[in-house]
Amino acid sequence: MTLDPEIKGWCPSAHHPMITGDGLLIRPRIIGASISNKQLYALAHIAEDYGNGLLDLSQRGQFQIRGLTEQSYQYAVQALIDHNLASKNNTPRAPVNIMVSPLSGLTSKRQETAQQLAERIINILDATNEFSNLPPKFNLSINDCQILPLGESDADIAVNIITDQEIELSLAGDDEQIIQTDSGTIVDAILKIMRTYLDYAQRDPFQFRRLGKLLKTLSFDEFYKSAGLLNIKKTKNHTFKPCDYLGRHKHGDNYCIGFSAFSGRWQSRQLLEIANLLNEYALSEIRITPWRALIIPTKDFKVAEKITLSLPAIGVITAREDPRNLIITCPGSPGCLQANGPTHDVALQLTEKLNTVPSGPRPYVHISGCKKGCANPAPSPITVTLQDDHMAIIHNGSAHAAPHYCAPSIERAIAYLNHFMTAQNNA
Repeated sequence: MTLDPEIKGWCPSAHHPMITGDGLLIRPRIIGASISNKQLYALAHIAEDYGNGLLDLSQRGQFQIRGLTEQSYQYAVQALIDHNLASKNNTPRAPVNIMVSPLSGLTSKRQETAQQLAERIINILDATNEFSNLPPKFNLSINDCQILPLGESDADIAVNIITDQEIELSLAGDDEQIIQTDSGTIVDAILKIMRTYLDYAQRDPFQFRRLGKLLKTLSFDEFYKSAGLLNIKKTKNHTFKPCDYLGRHKHGDNYCIGFSAFSGRWQSRQLLEIANLLNEYALSEIRITPWRALIIPTKDFKVAEKITLSLPAIGVITAREDPRNLIITCPGSPGCLQANGPTHDVALQLTEKLNTVPSGPRPYVHISGCKKGCANPAPSPITVTLQDDHMAIIHNGSAHAAPHYCAPSIERAIAYLNHFMTAQNNA
């Protein structure tokens, strides 16, 4: 019998590790989208020396280091502190994850970029414990780029910087009631929203663990009024086109090389080789995306060409058409204690044995170890939810939806998916 999974409702940090099936898991503190080459080296060495050599890159643009022991944990945390990847102590801080446009500052000149705004907000939050009771999954996104925009994201608060004097702010994915701000008032508006959310959320912290859940029981108008925000524009926000972030692309003065690991699972060896590439060509930073991918920016075409040619040997994905880019998975077993099977092993078998690569969105197939669907809560064209004795295959649904077919084995699942995808391509 497959039991319903437990919703933990919190995220790990450097000072608050999570117990998993393969040891302790910690999340370094990366602010925004930029990480230095020295920090990339540090992450790789920490994962290798103190963990099991595996890191997951989340859809919130954060690395998670896996497989630490109780003995190695303290050494790993100190190494993160030494490289400015964790706070120096466990003082309560606002648990705010901030996603930033991966090309922030590269494609347009602004008085304040999304990366700089993120750093300004974090500095304010770190100076007070007023917001330390925000729910652990509270998420803020800041977009200032129309080339690789963040677009739809799992953000409680979404900021879209159009110009220095035109900044739009929306809540919980709503795109019809937009708060109009500018560079001088945006931070004050964000803090007002956080304070108001805290006032309501403390009534039922678990039920209102995300702003969107609160706004299902409270009207936007009532919330905005409570926050003292009156400059509301009731119109649709700017639409974002799907981005092409893999491979080499020229954006403004920069050549940007995008690549990813299979379903966000990185080996420390891969990160070390990437850091060596950056060092070889005197590049000081790498950009992190919410699509489980990394981007190397450079203004030198020849350098971009050499890096592009070097990446396949590292085992990363550099093209949208790569079959490995078809699938997204959660950690699965043994890493996740609630998973009903090894999602990564299933995903590898699918990429090797699927005869047809369908057109359409990427990822196309979501493989979930349980009904929570952590890797992709939204519906996917195909979702495969692992159960104790079968694989539930769902069309255009999420991991907890009713299945269209229950495959008793991986072989039957592959046969079914090959038939389904061939029919879809021929339709």
